[in-house]
Amino acid sequence: MNNVIDNDSGIAIPAETQKSIAELNTVAAGLAELKTKYEAMPDVNTAEGYTLAKQERKEIGAVRIGIEKAHKAGKAFYLDGGRNIDAMKNDILKTVSALEDERKIAIKAIDDEKERFEREVAAKEQARIEVIETRIARIKSAPSDAVTLEQVEKAISMLGDLKSSGTYDEFAEFKEIARSEIQTAEESLSEKLKALTEQAEIARRLAEQQAEQERVAAEQKAAQDKIDEQLKQIEDAKLEASRQAEQAEREKELAAKAEADKQEALKLAEEKRIADIETAKVAEQERLAKEQEAEAVRVAAEKVAAEIKAAEAPDKVKLQAWIDSIPELPEAKSAAGKARVKKMAALLAQLKAA
Repeated sequence: MNNVIDNDSGIAIPAETQKSIAELNTVAAGLAELKTKYEAMPDVNTAEGYTLAKQERKEIGAVRIGIEKAHKAGKAFYLDGGRNIDAMKNDILKTVSALEDERKIAIKAIDDEKERFEREVAAKEQARIEVIETRIARIKSAPSDAVTLEQVEKAISMLGDLKSSGTYDEFAEFKEIARSEIQTAEESLSEKLKALTEQAEIARRLAEQQAEQERVAAEQKAAQDKIDEQLKQIEDAKLEASRQAEQAEREKELAAKAEADKQEALKLAEEKRIADIETAKVAEQERLAKEQEAEAVRVAAEKVAAEIKAAEAPDKVKLQAWIDSIPELPEAKSAAGKARVKKMAALLAQLKAA
């Protein structure tokens, strides 16, 4: 491989790379001419334009392929050099990083322990301060938290125990704040104690008055209830007497109505009995009339039948004589003849039977 020295950097560049760069420079220089040559897009809707477009695409594609080949060949030298440099760097870093990491780990262990210790100290300090702040907050809220007289007295006793130490050392750097809050709370609780004591006394007197009023009211109510009960018994007796009188009157009216209903029923029964007798008489008369009428019709029918029979007697004798004079029917041989003879024999039998 023939190398060429780059005048700007002093690096030996292979001839193939120089050639690729020259090719790319040539193409770059001819871009304006290439764009002008292929600026007009053929009309692919026509046969000539379609063929021309395919031809131009082939020519432009050849230029693109040449550019890609020149690019690949041109940067191969630099890619190989970069990979070689990377490999050298990685080999060096393995040793350097191992030495550096060993010290990083040792330093980090010390730093982590230091941070842990500082966090632990800070947490303990924060917890100590929170305990003190909580106690001061409880002192500050004691007047508002204590609602009843017993609670106020208990809060005052608690503040007294705190003051008995004198130094307030348990509040450390917050002891002046604690002293001030205790004094303020004591003043508020003292005022509240006085007010609640007065209220309790007023409530006691009111309760005694209320109890006396309730006792008197109960006695008055008991007396009134007794009077009301006596009046109710008298009223109930009047109502019972009135109810019994009304009941007797209703029973009397019901008895009178029952007697009237009984007499009315007897009257109706007698009238029905008489009407039934009259109806039976009429029915018997109608039955006898129908029997007499039926007997008269029967007698008349027998009379008419006898008269008809008497009138028909001469004709019947003659007809019987004629029937008796009819000779024996001839014997037929054909089927039609036999049928006719049979029919005539049936007619003759009917005549004889009449």
